[in-house]
Amino acid sequence: MEKMKKGVLFTVGITGMMLIIVTFSLIIYNNAINSKEISSQTGVIERISDIEISVKESMKDIFEFKANITVDVSNNVVFRERIPNTGSHFTDSMEDFMNYVQEEFSDSPKIKINITKVTEELPLIIKPHGITYSHTDGFGERQLSVRPEEYNFNAYELDIDGLGKNLASFDIDNENTCVSGDRCNILTIIVNDNLQYNQSIDMDKKNKYILKFAGNNIVEINLETPGTLIVDNKGSTIDLKTKIYLDKFNDERIKVDYPENMIEVDLKTLNVFKTGTVTVAY
Repeated sequence: MEKMKKGVLFTVGITGMMLIIVTFSLIIYNNAINSKEISSQTGVIERISDIEISVKESMKDIFEFKANITVDVSNNVVFRERIPNTGSHFTDSMEDFMNYVQEEFSDSPKIKINITKVTEELPLIIKPHGITYSHTDGFGERQLSVRPEEYNFNAYELDIDGLGKNLASFDIDNENTCVSGDRCNILTIIVNDNLQYNQSIDMDKKNKYILKFAGNNIVEINLETPGTLIVDNKGSTIDLKTKIYLDKFNDERIKVDYPENMIEVDLKTLNVFKTGTVTVAY
């Protein structure tokens, strides 16, 4: 009888140990499964990040090779462009790229590119200052603008090349000069390598300048509140360099971006939704 009791107790003890071992084995197995799932999810997210980076780099390349605009960034920002910019294949290239990406990534992940944000006026945003260089009447047309969100710049400099056309006259239609103040900034106008104008003007008021080139080709330069610069080429083609002298922002890196939310990445299986833009120069 005593031996039977010991046998039963031994069996119960072994069974209990086995249950404990099985329980721990299940815990270890489940942890391993969860670890694999997490690892798999991490791999998917990393792949999505790689795809997003590739899309952004491709869109930057399209700008560099197809937009016919040069952007230089240092402490200031310089845009160089021929007006009208008729030789650009930027819009067609962006449409082709958008169609390709959205066909390749139509679901999980679904990638959407909002190209109308750039193909209409091609706005280029200087950050962190929030100054937008854009093509007011449509990209490839005759009008450019520089629109600051606030007065965080020091000067505008326009360098115009008439491409063989001599400057016949430089007329000031409306001018508001100043000596000091938050709205008192310098406007410099250079034509065919010759300085034509260099004054501190009140950029909270209207200022207008009319340049007449040979052959009755006219370029109008307007300044409107709040410090908005508009260049309207009413004649034949010119080359224009627009330089914006910027306030310093606590050593923040200056860069030039497309508008926000240009790219949308949607991965529903992991509840991941991301938006982003493209930096074209820094």
